[in-house]
Amino acid sequence: MGFGVLFFGYFVMFAFSLSTMYFFADIIGSVITAYAFTKIAQYNRYYNTATVFALLFLLFSAVKAADLMFDIYPDGYISLAVNMLRLVSAAVMHIFMFLGARGIALGAGAAKLPKNAERNMVMTLLYYASYAVITNITINDEVLDGYLNMMLLLYFLVCFILNLVFIYRCYAVLAPADEDITERKPSRFKLINKIDAKMDEIEKSKQEYRKESVRLALEEADRMAREKKKHYKQPKKRKK
Repeated sequence: MGFGVLFFGYFVMFAFSLSTMYFFADIIGSVITAYAFTKIAQYNRYYNTATVFALLFLLFSAVKAADLMFDIYPDGYISLAVNMLRLVSAAVMHIFMFLGARGIALGAGAAKLPKNAERNMVMTLLYYASYAVITNITINDEVLDGYLNMMLLLYFLVCFILNLVFIYRCYAVLAPADEDITERKPSRFKLINKIDAKMDEIEKSKQEYRKESVRLALEEADRMAREKKKHYKQPKKRKK
């Protein structure tokens, strides 16, 4: 469907945003993410709009990267405008990504995914709003400024992890109507296949443990029943 590609693209797009070294991860990730959106768009039209804003994010990221390498414009209003346009593009992209996933999940009858999509959308938008406010106000207190930035960082990590988990659940749960969902198809990404294999191994171990526990419990119950039956069948001695 495209959620496996989206998982990888989204990770690359945002996982390295806090790195002190820049190596075009946001540009590479936005290309992969936009491609994933075009694949999912055949199941929900919201992803057409999400694709547009992923490409806008790509454009403004490229402009920012060019400035980092060639210093094409001075710091000031132009730099602020590019950063804000990049921020808005990412926020709107998330809105349509979650709305599209919610629509697909409702159509597929997935119970928890629609609510998770709404929750993640609100949390992510709150992050972008907080980022826009905190990074564009002047705080004279260094301690308070450091505290706010640390809280913003932690909140970003929470949103990022929840969004990755949500995308992976879409990949695992949602499938086209003509696809056999009882048979899991391997992903083209080794990371996802390793996660699937590990989860299958854990689930298999749990099932074997449950079966063994049930077998031992039944054997013990049967033994106790035989002992009880044997006790009742013993003849009582008559008193002389």
